[in-house]
Formats: sequence, C-alpha cells, structure tokens
Amino acid sequence: MALNDLIQQARAKYGQAPSVLLAADQPTGEKPMELFITDEHTEHYLALQVGGDSDRGLITGALAGIGSTFCLALVTWLLITGKWEGIPIGLTFAAIFFFAPFAWETRQPLPLPVLFNRRTREVYFDHDGELFHTPWDGIQALACEFQMVGPYTGGMNNASLEILVRRLGEPDNALMVSLGAPMGKTLAMQKGFWEYLRAYMNNGPWFDKDGNHSASAAFVKSQLAAHMKPTGFLGPEFIE
Repeated sequence: MALNDLIQQARAKYGQAPSVLLAADQPTGEKPMELFITDEHTEHYLALQVGGDSDRGLITGALAGIGSTFCLALVTWLLITGKWEGIPIGLTFAAIFFFAPFAWETRQPLPLPVLFNRRTREVYFDHDGELFHTPWDGIQALACEFQMVGPYTGGMNNASLEILVRRLGEPDNALMVSLGAPMGKTLAMQKGFWEYLRAYMNNGPWFDKDGNHSASAAFVKSQLAAHMKPTGFLGPEFIE
C-alpha cells in the first residue's frame, strides 16, 4: 500500500473532505500539541492509547446511568404508592443494568497501545494478535478534516489522523491505524499532534514549544499536565 492507496482510502472514507499528507521529515508549520491520548512518554518510547482503553466504561455508564436510574425511580414510585409486589422486579432490573455491563467490560482485555520506539526508530501496532510495524523514517500519515451535523450540536468539526503500518515480515500486508478519536478536533490540531510525534522521534525525548531538542522536560510536562490519565513518566532529573 503506497501513497496513492492512502489518498484513495481517505476519499472513500471522508469523501472530498480536506486532507493533508504528512511525513516524518516534513514540518507542518504547527506547534507541537498533545491531544490527551499519550499513555506513556519515556526516554525510549511513546505509547498512545487506542479506542478500547479510552472508551472503557462508556457502556456501563450509559446503561447504569439510564436503565438503573429509571428502575430505581420506578421502585421509589412503587414504595410511595404501596405497590410492593413490583419492587423486587424493579431492583432486579436495576442490578442487571449495572452489574451485567460492568462485569463484561472489566473482563475485556485492554488493547495494546500504538508504540513509537525511539531506540529502534519504528512504530508498532497490534491488530487482532498480529504485530504490524513500520520504520519511522519515511513513514506516511494522513490527516482529514470533516464536519458532522447534529440536531442539537449543529455543525461540529472533526479531524482524523492515520498512519500506515505494515505486518512484520510482510511489507505488502499494510493497515491504516487511527491515532486517537477524531471527534472535536481540527486539522490544525492533528497537524500539531503530528509535530509532537515528529519532535519526539526526531529531536526528543524532551523538546521545547517549537519542537527543538531540550535537556529539560518542562514543555512536555506542561503538555501532559492536563491529561485525565497522568502516568508519572518523568524522573526527578528531568523536573525543574
């Protein structure tokens, strides 16, 4: 799968939405920006969360928040009206709506992260138990911007960022891998995240606001400070 395949896949998925081809050795003009999907940022590798990790708990939250709440409200009404025979049924369904999705989600294995390895200068990704990888040097990526229109939210900008990875030992077996969810992101934001990856792989592990190498981890630390899932990757020697 080559450059033309990337373009064809983007058109098939996003229509005529604006798209930008990105490369490891070509700056985008944006400043480095982390988009809250970094799981670990270490001296030797950068690990990015994939959808199964960041979305975990959504099903439980939805079913428990709606189904269990409705059942408990119904139980309260039955208590007030004195209709005791329906209370056990309401409590049973409230428990099912909570514990069934909770048990299912907690037993699902966490997906492996997308791994950017500075030491080997390769990118790794697990797909259904198969290891895909691609060299960082010469890597291709595609950012596409599109808009979704909803009845309550109106038009909402979204932008995807995907890289091309190949099956280990099988260069013709390729796969497009999405780096994070596209919702609420713009093309400029995704280009900024690509600059974050470029700065890490080309100039890192620590770099400044312009992506240049730095002996201090201060800028990287500031980017990850607002992360909902901090990982404490910084050693004391890198903290100012």
